[in-house]
Amino acid sequence: MGWTDNRHVVLVDTHDDDTTRLLSHRLDGGRSQVITSVDGTSSYGVGSVQLASALLSDMEVRGAGTPDRGSIPELRLALAVLLGLAVTALAARLPRRRSRP
Repeated sequence: MGWTDNRHVVLVDTHDDDTTRLLSHRLDGGRSQVITSVDGTSSYGVGSVQLASALLSDMEVRGAGTPDRGSIPELRLALAVLLGLAVTALAARLPRRRSRP
C-alpha cells in the first residue's frame, strides 16, 4: 500500500465487514497504529485505497469529529416541502368529477 518512513508500512484492514481502516505497521514487529477508520463501508464497499506517496511522510493521526455535510440536508428538506406544496396546489385546481347516481 504505502510507506510512512523506512520502518512503517501502511496497509488497508478490511477484516470487519462494516469498517475499513488504514493501519501503520512497524516492520520491526512493534505495535501497529490505526491511521484512519471509516465505519459503514458494508453498504458501498471499498475496493481499493490510493494514497499520494509524497504525502505519507507527513501523515498525522487526529480525531476527525463529525462530518460537515454542508447545507445539503436542509436543501433537500426545503425542496421536498416546496414540491409537496406544488403538488397540493395543482391537485386543488383540478376539476373534480361527480359520480353519477
